[in-house]
Amino acid sequence: MRLILTALLTVQFSVLISSLTLAQTAIGTAVSVDDTITGKNDRVIRSQSSISSNERIRANASGLGHFKFNDGTKLVVGPGTNIVLDELVYNPNGSTFKKFVLKTGAGATRFISGNSNSTAYEIVTPVGTLGIRGTAFDMQHLKGRTYLILVSGRVEFCSFTGDCKTIRRKCDFIVADRNGKISKPKQPKDGIFKKVDLVQYFHLFLINLK
Repeated sequence: MRLILTALLTVQFSVLISSLTLAQTAIGTAVSVDDTITGKNDRVIRSQSSISSNERIRANASGLGHFKFNDGTKLVVGPGTNIVLDELVYNPNGSTFKKFVLKTGAGATRFISGNSNSTAYEIVTPVGTLGIRGTAFDMQHLKGRTYLILVSGRVEFCSFTGDCKTIRRKCDFIVADRNGKISKPKQPKDGIFKKVDLVQYFHLFLINLK
């Protein structure tokens, strides 16, 4: 009897510790989810699901997920997106991040920075890294290139070979490739594609996202 009671208490204690750990490591919430979005260990993420640091988020071919982090940062992932919440470290106040690092792979994303210091944010793409200043932007990885268009604020994109470009004007875009080349910031009407092509290169740009 004593062994059974001890075993039950051990299980209950483990569940409690797991629950507390989950609560402590939750860094945001899924605001809404369309179709299928999965997270850590292939769990299905639903509306109001918590998300945690080091979680890999994947969207299926028609998935769309809206996420809000505890510092007010917003992230939208589009169809086919693969992104890792790589390193999110809280400041002592518990409501902003000392470090906020995302690693993006395939797919389309919209990012809107929150209340953390701008120096906390870093976004790593397959072809370079982004530093942001009070920023909202859309980004898509397509056939070995990263396409980025500014919605507001300022973005500095640096290739892994050391080339950097800063985007300051709303709707300016850049294209970066695996060879370390980054195009100069341009408006769609002046760039390598026409405005009608936004639906291909910036899947989320023409959707009414907030």
